[in-house]
Amino acid sequence: MRIVLTLAALTLQLTQAVAQEWTPFGIKKFGFIVDVPPGFVYVRSVRENGEEGAAFRNADGDAIVVWGIRLNIRAFRNQVEALIGQHEGEGWDITYKRLTPKWAAYSGIKDGLIRYVKAIAVCEDRVAFFLIDYDRGFKRDYDPVVTQMEKSLKREGC
Repeated sequence: MRIVLTLAALTLQLTQAVAQEWTPFGIKKFGFIVDVPPGFVYVRSVRENGEEGAAFRNADGDAIVVWGIRLNIRAFRNQVEALIGQHEGEGWDITYKRLTPKWAAYSGIKDGLIRYVKAIAVCEDRVAFFLIDYDRGFKRDYDPVVTQMEKSLKREGC
């Protein structure tokens, strides 16, 4: 019974998080914005290989990384496929993948975690990404969080 109550409380917290105020995050020079869920706090900047973004974490250790990169739209698919290959090399079992000329999404599992990545082409020479890692046992609770993030990821300021 205690487990059921704990799970119910967590589900209620995540449901409330979806209803609470989300924080918009974007990088103007990359021309995008995305909403970060309540409870996730900024932990560090991400800057490497021409990428720029930020990492966020919640109290449970779930992680979100948001970043942008300058990239010719013709190289979009190759960039996403390279990222998928990198994640597979790190041991992620990719279970879903969808690549189109202007957006891509994929997910995988590793060590009890789910990783979901979304990418969109913005401003014809830039790409915006978000990545979220969370406990596989809470997939149902995180589905609306991921959906809201997907809906909010959009070009802005191009």
